[in-house]
Amino acid sequence: MSYETMPSGEEIASSLNDAARIRALKVSEVLDADPEEFFDRQTRILQRILDVPTALVSIVDTDRQFFLSAQGLGQPWCELRQTPLGYSFCQYVVARQKPLIVEDARDLEFLKDNLGFTELNVIAYAGFPIAISDEGYLGSVCVVDQQPRKWSRLELELIEDIADLVSKELILRLELKTSQQMQRTLNHAIEEIREANLALTSANQRLEQFSNTIAHDLRGPITALLLTLELIQAEKMDDEFLNEMLADSITSVRKSNDILNDLLALAKSGAGKLEVEEIDVDQLVGEVVADSPILAQPRCRPHFESLGSVEGYKTLVWLIFKNLLENA
Repeated sequence: MSYETMPSGEEIASSLNDAARIRALKVSEVLDADPEEFFDRQTRILQRILDVPTALVSIVDTDRQFFLSAQGLGQPWCELRQTPLGYSFCQYVVARQKPLIVEDARDLEFLKDNLGFTELNVIAYAGFPIAISDEGYLGSVCVVDQQPRKWSRLELELIEDIADLVSKELILRLELKTSQQMQRTLNHAIEEIREANLALTSANQRLEQFSNTIAHDLRGPITALLLTLELIQAEKMDDEFLNEMLADSITSVRKSNDILNDLLALAKSGAGKLEVEEIDVDQLVGEVVADSPILAQPRCRPHFESLGSVEGYKTLVWLIFKNLLENA
């Protein structure tokens, strides 16, 4: 197999330091992770079935390769679970984003100074990428032999399948982590909404108490004033000016009384005491007109076509039409 277009040292460094790849390494949380049976099982399978001295799940950092799993690795690297990049064949898998198949490292110029070859006697190597995204090439699943070896198609397919299995496992874990983070965020948002609802309920209760207090405190004096004015009006004084002033005063007091009723209605709506019902809008508007001294005057009487019916809070709809018509 020809490797005449292998990347240079600078190109490899650029690939390994790519920002998207570094982010993928961080989010996957594989560097310096504790040993796990899932990954160890994959390397044991490769070691036994392919009859190789060494099988690795290697994660390539910017300056080292970390072994997520290792079978048959000598000391001190087995205990350290990592080597400097100078020992790494897997860096080429990550930099090229494709498999690296070596039958005899002694025949390849780009490996002649690699410490894996010169010190660890790595002669034959087959590695396939571990990737969690198009830009997230993390390392490789690889096997090593210390003598020349011509890898068969079935052997390479097995290594590729294991690499694909490891990649999918890491992707699944990342998706689970993301899902859990989203669930925590959602739970936090739900808790904030619950607290806001409690605060709103408390505010509505205070509003109802305040409205009731104001309405009841003012209703007595206003009712007494209205009664007094109506008694005076019943005397039918001869002074036209005083009669007009009296009529205006009665209208103003009635308006104040209406405002108190509005306040009580709003308090009831905030406390959830009003009931939704079907409202005959024509009839309701007629009641508004009949009840309003302003709208009852011939020149102010509104004319409209049939308005049909709606569902809602009758008291509030009545107030809406009253305000609309009187302020038109």
